[in-house]
Amino acid sequence: MSERREQILHAARELLVAGGATGPSVRAVAARAGVGASTLRHYFPTQGELLRAVFASISDGRAFDARIADRDAPASDRLVACLAQLLPPSLPVETWLAVLGGMLGSESSEGSRLAWTDFAERSLDRVVGWLRELRAQDALVPGDLDRQARLLLTVVDGLAAARMLSAAEVDAERELAVLHDAVHPMLRPA
Repeated sequence: MSERREQILHAARELLVAGGATGPSVRAVAARAGVGASTLRHYFPTQGELLRAVFASISDGRAFDARIADRDAPASDRLVACLAQLLPPSLPVETWLAVLGGMLGSESSEGSRLAWTDFAERSLDRVVGWLRELRAQDALVPGDLDRQARLLLTVVDGLAAARMLSAAEVDAERELAVLHDAVHPMLRPA
């Protein structure tokens, strides 16, 4: 990836975390990155493409798929560790509400909705891949991988929503216990 493209993505991630109501604008990202709007448009012709690239860089940078193949640890621990990576970082509630409003609310754009959809599809693909690996290791009970992945993502989404909306400190131990409860029925006894 070019240094300039990464510079633009870094600026867009910073602005997204700062909580722009409709996602980071092209002008704001260009200013933060120290480039002109035409340079930004060269790398990302639309705001939707910019947002998709930002979400892709977030998900690609956080998920370490190799962990699932490590047979030295129990399958449940490996799958829970992978799923926990999908939880959002702890940020102020106002920031999350602004981000969600920009992606899904009345102020959202078609590009921001497509970026959110792309992020959700990447997450689903990643979880299906983890489950496929566990099936190859004969650690997964029979079942439809897509349905199992969607069930696990529903739990992750619930934990993410609770994390976003809670003013209290994140209870990571409790979140991991909930994830263990969710994966337990899908795995063969060790």
